Amino acid sequence: MPDDDVPNNLKTLWEGMNTNPLQISPEGLRMEAEKLQKGLRRRAALVCGIALLVIAAFALLLTHFHGFLQRIGSALAILGGIDMFVTQLRRRPARGMPDVGQTECIRFYRAALERQRNFHRGTWVGWLLRLTLPTGVLIFCAGTALADPEHATVIGLIAAAWLIMAVRAVQLSRRLARMFQSRIDALDASLKSAEQ
Repeated sequence: MPDDDVPNNLKTLWEGMNTNPLQISPEGLRMEAEKLQKGLRRRAALVCGIALLVIAAFALLLTHFHGFLQRIGSALAILGGIDMFVTQLRRRPARGMPDVGQTECIRFYRAALERQRNFHRGTWVGWLLRLTLPTGVLIFCAGTALADPEHATVIGLIAAAWLIMAVRAVQLSRRLARMFQSRIDALDASLKSAEQ
């Protein structure tokens, strides 16, 4: 049957994608770079909005609750929100694609992908700062549960949800770093073939 050959054909196609350089015109690269920048702007706006909401909510909680753990947790969450906000502002997309040949377009687009890959890989200091928000929320929840044992179960569920979201965010960041790296590898192959 012809369907029996499909897995081998797909496997060959998949393997070929990693070795064959991309053949993209400068206009195609420009469109890809603009698509990347548009997505980055959209995500940055969403993350900045969430960061401002977190900062405002925990600033209010900081003034409302007076327990030691609640205040420490609120302060850490505010610090994490500020870090999120500042990080998004620093990650603003660079200038538009230069109006030059294919090789320069590939290099420009590659530099944009490298910035994203490096951000999602992060450094230990970057990860430490990113973890202040979920850590602050968990400390706040622990302090609230100790102060109000009647609601400890609900507060524990909230803390568990935050912990799950933090783990998923780290997983997503690592996956994005791998995705950007694979795109960089494909562009390197294109650049190598263009130079030959």
